[in-house]
Amino acid sequence: MPARMIRSYRINGEFAFNKQKPAISNFFTHPLGGWGVSDLFLLYLSSHMMRLVKKLSTWKFIPIAWTVTTIILLCLPGSAIPSTGVFATKGIDKVVHTILFGGIVLLGGFNLYYRRNEKSKWQRIIVFLTLFSIGLGIGLEFLQRDYIPNRSFDVYDILADSTGAIIAALYHLFAKVK
Repeated sequence: MPARMIRSYRINGEFAFNKQKPAISNFFTHPLGGWGVSDLFLLYLSSHMMRLVKKLSTWKFIPIAWTVTTIILLCLPGSAIPSTGVFATKGIDKVVHTILFGGIVLLGGFNLYYRRNEKSKWQRIIVFLTLFSIGLGIGLEFLQRDYIPNRSFDVYDILADSTGAIIAALYHLFAKVK
């Protein structure tokens, strides 16, 4: 595994950062000292998923479809949203809002980054996408309050929308895009 991908590893069951890697014999023979299968799988999955997201985002259709899907989902009447299973979990709607509005900025940012020749206005573009996503969230909350049956205005939904958009913007502004 390339060294640049390994930022931490386990020593005696605990994550160790910036410590000397144990000897190979101890690393693989100690019951808690080596990489677990789940650790390796998550590392593999996260790196490959991000590459897939970046590749799909180069298509103009994907960010637009994500935004339209977000609008449609938030305009559904409250009676159309299930209240059993995973949807019965307290706070799951805030997680969904965070993912939906973070996705708008994340996918839109990748799309514009890979399709534009001029990278000098990159920070302005991300700020615009973030403000667009937050504004869309606020507008949809008012739309839910006034026009959609069995839906209500929730300030915490706006906070979740903003959190998702800002996290995605911070990713774009501070992570290396390849």
